[in-house]
Amino acid sequence: MAGIRKAHAPFLLTSPVGQGTLRFAGRCRQRGGGQASPGDPGGSNPMRDLNWSALKVLVVDDNVFFRDILRSVLAGAGVTHVRDAGGADEALKALREGPTDLILLDYVMAPVDGLELTRMLRDEAESPEPTVPIVMVSGHMGPGDRQTALATGVHAVVGKPINATDLLRTIRHVLAEPLAFVRTDTYFGPDHSRRTTDLREADPDHTFDHPMVIDVRAGSREPDPEH
Repeated sequence: MAGIRKAHAPFLLTSPVGQGTLRFAGRCRQRGGGQASPGDPGGSNPMRDLNWSALKVLVVDDNVFFRDILRSVLAGAGVTHVRDAGGADEALKALREGPTDLILLDYVMAPVDGLELTRMLRDEAESPEPTVPIVMVSGHMGPGDRQTALATGVHAVVGKPINATDLLRTIRHVLAEPLAFVRTDTYFGPDHSRRTTDLREADPDHTFDHPMVIDVRAGSREPDPEH
């Protein structure tokens, strides 16, 4: 898990209609993942700089058809460890059964929607993995809803219908551009203003095997590297 599971940076994105989703997934498999293609010298290939085959992803959506689509995109990128859940109870059970590097989470679910599940996941006292990166995926969110999702504790928002290139680029960005977490009196989640790489530069001798947690509650101003 070291080198993969960290706190990560935000990437707010609404994808256009994904006409090439499965074709792109197939091309990713042919390229082998993680490497820029010869025709992509500028590094825009979303597959670069990430060991996709090592990722453990949990897909949470009450629509089994959409879970299958996300599985196909992830498989095309080389991700082989994918579990899915149809709701909050299944998701929490899956997290307790083994480590997870990333959650792809639907917004509109019942009886517990994506925002409420995010709050549950960020509950340090109760959650199996309170610092797990979360990318929310939904076609039912306006700009205000997206900002609410980020403020609730997700790392990024991607719109439906899915564009595979944009989804994989978002995942790469979330996992390869780490953020610290912040703990306030009312919030625990990714600090969208502070990257873990900035903290490494400030303290190069510290090893961040887990997300750096900045505690800014009243009376506390010190980082919590052991969280």
